Amino acid sequence: MSKQLIDKNGEVRELSTDDLKKFRPAVDVLPKASHKALRVRGK
Repeated sequence: MSKQLIDKNGEVRELSTDDLKKFRPAVDVLPKASHKALRVRGK
């Protein structure tokens, strides 16, 4: 299990390289309607 991003006090920890590797491209997760407004490039 990965470390929580927010602790019990509401403090947000710094993102690690391992966290960033888990990110998915915006084009894969955002609705198509928002692609143009956010200038999402991709598929």
